[in-house]
Amino acid sequence: NNSFLSKVKMGIKGRHNVYNCLAVLAVLLEEGFELDKILPHFLSFGGMKRRFETVYNGDITVVDDYAHHPTEIHAALCTAKKQAKGKIVAIFQPHRYTRLKNLWKDFLNVFDGADELFVVDTFSAGDEFDENYNSKIFAGEISHKFCKYIGGNMTDAVKEISKYIEKGDFVLTIGAGDVTKIGHELGGYYERNRT
Repeated sequence: NNSFLSKVKMGIKGRHNVYNCLAVLAVLLEEGFELDKILPHFLSFGGMKRRFETVYNGDITVVDDYAHHPTEIHAALCTAKKQAKGKIVAIFQPHRYTRLKNLWKDFLNVFDGADELFVVDTFSAGDEFDENYNSKIFAGEISHKFCKYIGGNMTDAVKEISKYIEKGDFVLTIGAGDVTKIGHELGGYYERNRT
C-alpha cells in the first residue's frame, strides 16, 4: 500500500546507503519485525570498516573507502561533495589490472567530483602487470583538471601527497587494496610536517 509508515534516521551518510536502508527495512517488515523495534538500529549503526570510514579528523578530514568499481567511486565522491568544506582530494588505487582494463572508460569518467586526483600503483590482487592498462597510463590519459601519478610504496606516497594537502581539505582514499595505509597515515603525517 502507499501509506506513510515513519521517518527513518540513519547513522551513516550517502544516498546509496539510504537505498540500502530502505531495502533492509522492507525485508524486515516483510518478515514480520515491528517497525518501532527496527528503527533505532538504523540510527545506531555506524557503518562498516572501509566504507566511507573517517580515519582522521583534524585540520584535514581523511575518509577511507573500499570502492573499486566506478559506480561505488561515484557514490563515494557524491557523498564527499555533500560533506566537504574544502577541496576534495581523491587518492585512487585501481584494483586489478583486468578490472582497470575492462572498465577503462568508466574509470576515466568517474572522477569529476574530485578537485585533485592522485593515482597510486595498481593493486594487482594476483593479476599480471599490464603495460597498456596500469595506473601510470591511466593518470596520463584521464582528462582531469589535476591528476598526478605517484608510484612506489604507500609510505612514500603519503610524503608526496602531503605536499599538496591544505588545511580544510577532504581527502578520500579509494580502492580495495593497500591504499588504506595512506588514509591511516596521511592525517598524522600532515599534522606533524605542515609548515
